[in-house]
Amino acid sequence: MLLNRLGPFIIPVLVVAYSGYVIAEQYLGSYRETSQNYATLMGGIAILCALIVMARIVIRGDTELDEPAAEKIPLGNYIQVIAVVAMMALAVLLIPILGYVITFLAMLVGALYLLGVRSVPLILTISIVMVAVVHFGLVKELELPLPAGILDGII
Repeated sequence: MLLNRLGPFIIPVLVVAYSGYVIAEQYLGSYRETSQNYATLMGGIAILCALIVMARIVIRGDTELDEPAAEKIPLGNYIQVIAVVAMMALAVLLIPILGYVITFLAMLVGALYLLGVRSVPLILTISIVMVAVVHFGLVKELELPLPAGILDGII
């Protein structure tokens, strides 16, 4: 059946189409250069990932949709996912108050711990580096303001 053969390509093709649309819209509209750079960066990454997925499907040849074997998923996995989603929702509420740096740092530390990373130096290193990279990329390079919160004037 045609749908079984083309099914795995539906999402990657939609990602490529939508990302291409977003990039084109930024350049055809009268948007700031930083907005265009951001759209190009995010859209380019999405397109690259979708093309990798499509290439992998073609190379592996598994275009048939097989029914996966039913596995019993441990309850702990659901609890981890719910906890991480709850932390993300809490972060959205706290970002205007505490600011991006503190909220994102706390969320990363909590998420890494919940997902099984137990080395405190590793958790802190990953969290601090990620906060710095995202802050540099968005604030310094793309000139997109992030909420400073209680660190206003310090950062």
